Amino acid sequence: MRYFISILRRLISFFMLYLFVCLAQANEQDSVNNSIDNQINVCSTSKNNARIIPLLPVDNDIQYLNGIYYGAVKENRNNYLIKLDFEDNFLNYIEIQDNTLHLGIKDNSRKIVLHIPCQDIYHNKSLCQKNKILFNNPNQLKDLKKLCYSNLKHRKIPKTSYLPDIVVEYLYFNGINAKFLNDLFKYQTKITNGIVDTF
Repeated sequence: MRYFISILRRLISFFMLYLFVCLAQANEQDSVNNSIDNQINVCSTSKNNARIIPLLPVDNDIQYLNGIYYGAVKENRNNYLIKLDFEDNFLNYIEIQDNTLHLGIKDNSRKIVLHIPCQDIYHNKSLCQKNKILFNNPNQLKDLKKLCYSNLKHRKIPKTSYLPDIVVEYLYFNGINAKFLNDLFKYQTKITNGIVDTF
């Protein structure tokens, strides 16, 4: 009987801990959604209900980045959340979540497709500085608006089999340079033993 009560207590403790973790994740997701809801949707006049939220401030001369920056791409079946974590102009990590996929009991609201610290890609820390990751795109807002209506395919932007072209082009138009994107996707291919590919 004592053994049964001991197991029961452990199960109750486990479920209480699991419930706490789920609530914490839900609160985090709500705060992310609220921050995105307050940002400009460049597709506000789009007939196809596309939603493109700029990832970085729409400013041609961004001098200083510090904190977590969120952006979103929602178009037809594509529903992606992108997160960049900068600390004093240093990119800590990039994360991309596919909100159309489900993971089951662990987390039914999102799937992290990619979460890579910049220092895992480059041994040289200086390559993770803002000026190495970003380029100045004077047409940032105009280019993002194009994604609302058309499926652009630019030759110099790397493609990958695990992200739709619209998401990759979204990253590029937000000012993330093609070299970093290429290095990012090559690293993702490496850590998955070639299960995902770039082409």
